[in-house]
Amino acid sequence: MEQIENVRDATRRLLAGLAGLSDADVARPSLCPGWTAGHVLTHVARNADGLRRVAAGADRGEVLSPYTSVEAREKDIEAGAARPAADIAADVAESARRLDETWQALGGAAWDRPLLHHRRGQIPLRDTPVMRWREIEVHRADLAGDYGPADWPAPFVAHLLDGMAGSVAGRLPSGAALAMHATDTGERWACGAAGGQPVTVSGPAWALAAWLMGRAEPARSALSVTTGELPVLAPWG
Repeated sequence: MEQIENVRDATRRLLAGLAGLSDADVARPSLCPGWTAGHVLTHVARNADGLRRVAAGADRGEVLSPYTSVEAREKDIEAGAARPAADIAADVAESARRLDETWQALGGAAWDRPLLHHRRGQIPLRDTPVMRWREIEVHRADLAGDYGPADWPAPFVAHLLDGMAGSVAGRLPSGAALAMHATDTGERWACGAAGGQPVTVSGPAWALAAWLMGRAEPARSALSVTTGELPVLAPWG
């Protein structure tokens, strides 16, 4: 499955970036409000565990959710966030390895079986590799280190824009219209209320993707806006 290869590649690059991670690094604020880098990395590890849980469940014919509860998820992240950097990095690596092994062992029928997603209800297991790909790439940028949205691979940026551009209209302020232009690829999108002057947002594809993902600050300097300010979008997902 192509998306599993994307996950493996993103994981290798994430783990290479964690080499030499210090305790001070994991204690610094991340781009996720209220979370340190340690919180973000612990979340990445627990996400792998959650996806392994639903994969193993699907293989047994069980319909499970990645986490036993929202409270348990938050408790696990909080408990792991203050660990030494070496322990956190090892946790990210080991949880990713276990997930990959579980995916490799799955029978073909399991990929079509459902799991319970906290927002989308029942979805097929085959949707989870692309979810994991997004978790790794987006949260690596959230670490506020030397890797940001501008470093996202072009196929990942294209994936984000393909998945989000069509749903922007429902996230705009009431009555607003929007035109977007990816200056590096030439792609254009338009959506929102009919009539009136749309706000035009232009910039490289990665910056548009970061803004649509709710990561406006790292992208703001790369975007240009005409006929207004950069719209505040409702959360994606």
